[in-house]
Amino acid sequence: MIEIRHAQYQDLKFMHDALYQLSEMHHRADPEYFRHPAEISLQKSLKHYIESEQAFALIATEGEQAVGFVVGEIIQERSPLLKSMRYGAINEIFLLEQYRGGGIGRELLQQAQAHCLSLGATELRLEAWGFNEPALSFYRDFGFVTHIHFLRKKI
Repeated sequence: MIEIRHAQYQDLKFMHDALYQLSEMHHRADPEYFRHPAEISLQKSLKHYIESEQAFALIATEGEQAVGFVVGEIIQERSPLLKSMRYGAINEIFLLEQYRGGGIGRELLQQAQAHCLSLGATELRLEAWGFNEPALSFYRDFGFVTHIHFLRKKI
């Protein structure tokens, strides 16, 4: 049975290892753009998501084993162009491959959404790379829509 709970310090090793796998997938998809995971694994700390009141870290477990997580934070957007808005930013989401497609990712996002709502957020935002079609499809099925197109061109 899968349980989703707030992450604790003892979950950080799993979360960092998972982030390494996620970085590896991005590097394989576009090695000219993404650093090798060994270069970035020490630079990104997930502790902030556990410690900050304006952030969150949820972990999915099966028994004692962690199988996935989602982290994010609440952002108060202030812009001369856009209306002021408080939103939940999903910064990382990961699920072990053998657990994908079974509804756990959806449950992680639903609980992240509920948490963001409880902190006054009025929408969720996340970024996904164009090559990651399975993730894009998953997010669209959850109700996310394209908000902005971020384009690049090598010169």
